Amino acid sequence: METEFERKLDLKLIMSVIAAGLMSFTGVVVATAMNVTFPTLMKQFGVDIAMVQWITTGYLLMLAIIIPLSSFLKRRFRMKRLFLFANVVFILATVMCMLAPNFMFLLVGRLLQGVGAGIALPLMFNIVLEQAPFEKMGFMMGIASLIAAIAPAVGPSFGGLVVNTLGWRMIFAFLLPLLVLSMVFGIYAIRQSSATELISFDVPGYLLLAIGFICFIFAINSASSEGWISCRVGLLFVICLLALCLFVRHSRQNGGQAAHQPEYFPAEQFTFSVLFLILLQFICLGIGFLLPNYSQLVMGRKCTDSRLYSFTRLRDWGCC
Repeated sequence: METEFERKLDLKLIMSVIAAGLMSFTGVVVATAMNVTFPTLMKQFGVDIAMVQWITTGYLLMLAIIIPLSSFLKRRFRMKRLFLFANVVFILATVMCMLAPNFMFLLVGRLLQGVGAGIALPLMFNIVLEQAPFEKMGFMMGIASLIAAIAPAVGPSFGGLVVNTLGWRMIFAFLLPLLVLSMVFGIYAIRQSSATELISFDVPGYLLLAIGFICFIFAINSASSEGWISCRVGLLFVICLLALCLFVRHSRQNGGQAAHQPEYFPAEQFTFSVLFLILLQFICLGIGFLLPNYSQLVMGRKCTDSRLYSFTRLRDWGCC
């Protein structure tokens, strides 16, 4: 841009964060809400737990594949264009899920939702980092984080209530007004704060990273049915490690042209912070999947039972 963007905490900045935040919020809410629908989906579509869990796993895999693109997308395309693309994809995917006639149609819709959320989540933080006043940066980052962090607390109760009163399809129907509101806010408020660049895309680096993530997810998924010491699981982990090692080598050799720069990881504080966040997300997402399904499939509880998510109930089960 010809003139430097003026950082100020105004209505458009707040509405921009809300617009991207609503899309991120709906993405996390539907992921955690769908966890409590697995027994219903298994019965309706005739699939087992190993298959139905791809409703969540596939969505998270798409997030893992799309989010690393955020740096390239932000530099290559205007923020409003990215936002509108993500919003339209998310809305169409939500309609697909709501009307899904079979399990594979539902799964494709969830994968497309992962594409939309994978663009929206880093976009929300990029807006804050590029446009918020420096003295308000911590406050705005906290607001953005809160939008995404509160969703897992809402999702299971919301999903349990809807699936046992209106049916699982209405989970997606309730998201549509929020997504439309997000689009309206984004069209009005999202501004461009930095110039775009005609940069080339590092296809080999991205493919290596994607292969590493995909093999890791498939290895974890296969371990649940075949065991951790099976040949398939071991092979997938080897391919994952090899792909990530080749990715690091490729990034170092290509310098500034690489998709991602690994030179930050020798900094111990940064590396341990990343590892801490990864482990924390593993724990939170794992518990969010295991407890609702254990309570329904093993203990025979209904997902509308509010005690499923209370500390007292966890203590009674011996979990705390």
